[in-house]
Amino acid sequence: MIFAGCSYTWGDELRNRLTERFIHHVSKHYKTEVTDLSQCGASNDFIVNRALHEIKTNGVQPTVLQLTVPTRIEYYAEDGPHLFCPYRFRQDNSNFNFRSGNKKKVPHSLAMSSYYRWVWNKTHGGENLYKNLLLFEQFAKVHNVPYIVLFNDCDPLADLGYWRNLMDDSTMHCIYKDILKIIQTPGQGHPNALQHKTIAEYIIAHTDFDC
Repeated sequence: MIFAGCSYTWGDELRNRLTERFIHHVSKHYKTEVTDLSQCGASNDFIVNRALHEIKTNGVQPTVLQLTVPTRIEYYAEDGPHLFCPYRFRQDNSNFNFRSGNKKKVPHSLAMSSYYRWVWNKTHGGENLYKNLLLFEQFAKVHNVPYIVLFNDCDPLADLGYWRNLMDDSTMHCIYKDILKIIQTPGQGHPNALQHKTIAEYIIAHTDFDC
């Protein structure tokens, strides 16, 4: 079974993340091995890309896809893809090495800061979110991939974007609104162990995977 997502799937801030995160509970229920593609700070571009590549490479597997905040994107440069997100270019001012007197440079920070200052806006973030969702769903339908899509809805930007008109709201399950039944805002931390168990129970209740 494939699990792809950001730090919410990875289990950030859990004391024993390998046994407390929802990946563990869901895979234990289905008695199946796990392909864990989660990565802290991942963008939706990265998450969908890794999931599709895994399915194309190793065959159809039930997939739990967790989409993340729309502010992150994947930037393609000559040296490969890079994560763009607002907090990364600010690290240029915080990662000062007092021993050497040098900063730890964030790759392409100038392009990143220019992008968020002059190009990115809320609608663009929402559009990119739903483009990725549409891409994954169409791929899954063509290849008969059983799946469920979760969304880290701590960011209100998710409601924006013209591409949303092409989507069925029931295909994306919001972690806070639909599953945990609470209002969450950016900066308030990740789900705790009990909340991960609730997320797992929700996934199990809304799937019937043949593993």
